[in-house]
Amino acid sequence: MTIARSDPDSLYHTWKDASQPDSIRLEALRELIWDHQLFVKPDSAFAQAQVLYNEAEAHGNDEYRALALNMQAIALYQQGDLNGALGLYQRGISVQQARGDSLGVAAFLHNMGMISRDQGNLQQAMGLFTREQRIQE
Repeated sequence: MTIARSDPDSLYHTWKDASQPDSIRLEALRELIWDHQLFVKPDSAFAQAQVLYNEAEAHGNDEYRALALNMQAIALYQQGDLNGALGLYQRGISVQQARGDSLGVAAFLHNMGMISRDQGNLQQAMGLFTREQRIQE
């Protein structure tokens, strides 16, 4: 579910509006983080993604748990914490597997492969890319 692209204040108010369905509120927070924080304020994005994760967990929404883990991993990557990002992607794979989302697993494997490549661990990167490719096929 998506909501119309909005300015950050509108997204924040939608997120805080308890009268809105959980799906709308979670999407507003996801969009606020992705569009307005993640690539300019990774530390704030990481914290907000934890709020998204906790809220999604409280409502049993594993899709948004996985999205939150992905955003946290991106935030750590931007801050140079590649091992931390890998750990979050690994947690995300577990969530995606529990959801039965093989394409989600493949996306996380791809991101892990890119980080392994960046670290110079080419053998590990190729293994991750191979696992991703098998899922994609």
